[in-house]
Amino acid sequence: MRKLFAVTGIFTMALGAAVANAQTADDDRGNIGKKGAVLVLPKIELRYDAAQVLEQDTFISLSNDGDQAISVHIFYVNGDETSVPGECWKFNNDTLDLTRNQPAYWSADSGAPGPSGAALQTFRVVDNLGFGRDIDGAGPSTDTRLRGFCVMWATNSSEEPVCWNQLSAKVTIVDYENSDVAEYEAYAFQCLDAENPIDLYGTDDEIELNGTAGGYDIAPGQLLLDFFSDSHAGNPNGAFGHGTTINTELTLMLLDMDFIDGGELPATFVIFTTHNENEQRRSFPGQCLICWRSDNLFAWSISLGRQIQGTDRAKARILGSSNGSNNPALPAVLCPVPCTGDPPDTEEASRRALLGVSTIKVAFPGPPPASATAITALVGMSDENGDNIEATIRFGPVQSGGNIQNVLPLNDE
Repeated sequence: MRKLFAVTGIFTMALGAAVANAQTADDDRGNIGKKGAVLVLPKIELRYDAAQVLEQDTFISLSNDGDQAISVHIFYVNGDETSVPGECWKFNNDTLDLTRNQPAYWSADSGAPGPSGAALQTFRVVDNLGFGRDIDGAGPSTDTRLRGFCVMWATNSSEEPVCWNQLSAKVTIVDYENSDVAEYEAYAFQCLDAENPIDLYGTDDEIELNGTAGGYDIAPGQLLLDFFSDSHAGNPNGAFGHGTTINTELTLMLLDMDFIDGGELPATFVIFTTHNENEQRRSFPGQCLICWRSDNLFAWSISLGRQIQGTDRAKARILGSSNGSNNPALPAVLCPVPCTGDPPDTEEASRRALLGVSTIKVAFPGPPPASATAITALVGMSDENGDNIEATIRFGPVQSGGNIQNVLPLNDE
């Protein structure tokens, strides 16, 4: 494993993801639709026009459903290259306090209002200029977009992890430009077998998602995506007819994370195993994934289009592998690492835990033309062998306002 980044604060991505050898009950696997002590929000997206006027915001809702006050530590991560070329995965962190049974929400753009009116850091701090990059790369006169994800966990007042399985969260993305709104649930991971829920839990610099006592729920072995074939992928009228068009964006992220200076950078190779409406099964290699990526289904794999699937509706099981066949006996794929020059450095892919969401956009011809959006967090499940995957989040000494910049070359260990 190679190492990446110098820091004044936190992010890389890392650590060995081990496949669990035994089946795990759903209650011991991180997933959507549950409360937990660790929450992951795979997609945050802000958009601005050429005059830096907000066109789309993301609101994060967080709730403490317990009868004691709790602190929550939050990490924001920029999933794209920042507005400064050659800088990837910049992050920032913050802490908030929730009273017992308190719900709260805030804007990713402004950080307000926050719990009890205490505004948080804005998500914009993960970009040097605060407004992300040009969406189409055409220069400063175009709209800009700032995208990434958020991870948070329960702590005490000293920012040390505690076992508090009473947190839940939701993301609501509001598109002011197109008068549209959509939301999804966070992934939740519960701490396991704690004697006292408010005591220190695990270590003060590592969160082990391993499904064992003293750790948290294990990560899913694969994700399940149900999807309609995109309109531009060989079906110009769309599955819904009446002149509508469909476009689906798939967002995936690695769950292994390393917010420590000199931490490690994992990579995985995404595989899609699909079944169409005629029960025909196919397995397709997708793309390398390092940290986070959000792209059209067709960009992930041309095989997800209707020409290959043959039907308007299909499902895909998605897993992170070392190579396109998921056969550990074969050589690992070498994944190019963004922001490391031309040609880029490479990192060996390995079996890794994934989380993600799908965003479907339907356009109506009108008049007047209109559009609608739906976002769904992908259900986590065991892989075909009944296995799930361990993952680790390392964070070390927390430095408020810290950041990591990808400005150093990769060095072999």
